[in-house]
Amino acid sequence: AYRIGVASSRERAEAGRFDLWDSGRVASDQNFDVRYAGKPLRSRTRCFWTVEIWDDGGAHARSSIVTNWNKTIDLDSGFIAYSTPGRHFSGRGLTRNNTLWLSYVLQTPSMKFYFGGDSGYDTHYEEIGKEFGPIDLVMLDNGQYDEKWKYIHTLPPEVLVAAADLKAKRLFPVHSSKFAMANHPWDEPLEKITMLNESSVNPIPLVTPMIGEMVYLKDSSQQFTQWWRGLQ
Repeated sequence: AYRIGVASSRERAEAGRFDLWDSGRVASDQNFDVRYAGKPLRSRTRCFWTVEIWDDGGAHARSSIVTNWNKTIDLDSGFIAYSTPGRHFSGRGLTRNNTLWLSYVLQTPSMKFYFGGDSGYDTHYEEIGKEFGPIDLVMLDNGQYDEKWKYIHTLPPEVLVAAADLKAKRLFPVHSSKFAMANHPWDEPLEKITMLNESSVNPIPLVTPMIGEMVYLKDSSQQFTQWWRGLQ
C-alpha cells in the first residue's frame, strides 16, 4: 500500500499537512506512474511531496525525506545515508533546476556504498572520497554518454578517474545495456570501461553482472564474465 501527500510548503509537508493532495492509504502494489489527483496546479507551482509505503504484512516504512546536499540521515540502527552532490539538471519539461540533484553514501554496520546517479565528472567526487573513502562499492553512470553531454553524463575514461577520486574498492558501472538514448552502440560502455581498466596503471575490480545476475556484496573476489561480447 502507499500514501502520497503533496503540500505547498516544506513545513506543511514535514508536518503532514497536505493541502494540495492527500491520496490516503491506497491498497496497491503499483510503484510507478501514479497519477496526480489533487488540486489543479498552475505552471511553475512549487510543490513538496512525501511517500509512505506499507509492505504485504502491513509493516509501515519511513516516509520519503526532503533534504539538501551534505546532510546526514539516520535510517536505522547502524544504517546512515549521507546526501552528497551530483552534477546534472533536475526537473522535467520546461521547469528545471528548482531542486538539487543528489548522490548519496550509504553506511551500513559492515560496509559503505556510493551511488552517483547520473552525473558529469567534477571535483565533487574527490571531495566525497576525502570525507568518506575508502568506499567498498561505488556505482557510477557509464552509458548514454556523448561528448556534448559530458557535464551531466560521465564519459568512460572519467568513470575510472571518479572511482579513484572516491577511493573505491570495487566499481559497478551502471546506466548501460538496457535502453538506448545516446548514439553509441549498446555494448560500447561496458567494452570501453573494461578495456580502459585493463590498460590502466591501477586497475580496479569491476562489477559487471548480466542483467538479473546475483552480486555478492561482501565477496570482493567475485568474477564476472564479459557476457556482452558476441551478443547481437
